[in-house]
Amino acid sequence: MAEFDVHADSITQEGRRMPEFYLWLRVTVEVLFALQNCGKQDSARAWIEDRDNFLFDFVADELGYRPDALRKRIREALERSRTLKRNRDKEGH
Repeated sequence: MAEFDVHADSITQEGRRMPEFYLWLRVTVEVLFALQNCGKQDSARAWIEDRDNFLFDFVADELGYRPDALRKRIREALERSRTLKRNRDKEGH
């Protein structure tokens, strides 16, 4: 199997984002949708929470977030979403 090695300097070139950044951004967005809407939450949560996941870290950095701060915001947003859903379910909506 070929080694896949991506570093920040290979994803940005002359101050522009390379296509690989957009690929990993898309993966991140898909993981967030899976966390919120699908049954594949274990693998999605692992992808976000893995502190050795330099691809998530890279995307967070490029978007202007500290990776750990973004992880925390994601956890908080998911908890708010689950709370809202539980409340709606209790009210019969």
